[in-house]
This record gives sequence, C-alpha cells and structure tokens, in this order.
Amino acid sequence: MHEPQVACIAKGKSGKAYEFGTKVSVVRGRKTGVITSVKRFSGDPHDSKTLEASLSQSQRVRELIGGTRPEKAITDRVFRGIKEVEGTEILLPTKKERKKRQNTNNKLQD
Repeated sequence: MHEPQVACIAKGKSGKAYEFGTKVSVVRGRKTGVITSVKRFSGDPHDSKTLEASLSQSQRVRELIGGTRPEKAITDRVFRGIKEVEGTEILLPTKKERKKRQNTNNKLQD
C-alpha cells in the first residue's frame, strides 16, 4: 500500500470479505443538500462509533452559520439500535420505504 491511511476493512460479506480503503462519513442537509461534515476515520472503527463524531463536526459547522445541531438524522441500517445521539434522533429507512424506492426506480427505467 502506497498510502499510509489505507486500511483493511472487514466487510463481512461472502463475496467480498475485505476491502482496502479509508472509512469516511458524510453529513449533508436533507433539504439543502449542503455538506456540513466530511470526516475520515483511522483504521476500521465500527460504523456505530463514527456517528457521534460526524454529528458533532456537523454541529460545529452549522453553528458558524447560525444553525444548530440537527434534530433528526436519517442514516442507513448499520446504525440500527441507536435511537438518539446527544439530542439528535436517529431515523432508519424501513423496508416499506426501500420497496417504494425500488418501485419508483423500476418505473423510471421503463
């Protein structure tokens, strides 16, 4: 590896047990799409351990422009089991939402 920040990341999937790269987290506003946090993590921390750091960085950026910490965060399912992080409610997609999104995508492809 020629880049020192690259790490072996265990994926736990049958076809792809490991990947090499850098774990990052991106936080963006749902309505505006403005990115308020991009954070790189050393090694291979569990995804659930990255959420607080990402939301805190987003809060610092938002406060610079007169905003506050997000009240809600829509995440992927890797964060299941986490309901709240320092006042931010954690929302996960449901299977119904996923199926609805797949149906919409199928209609767009037709």
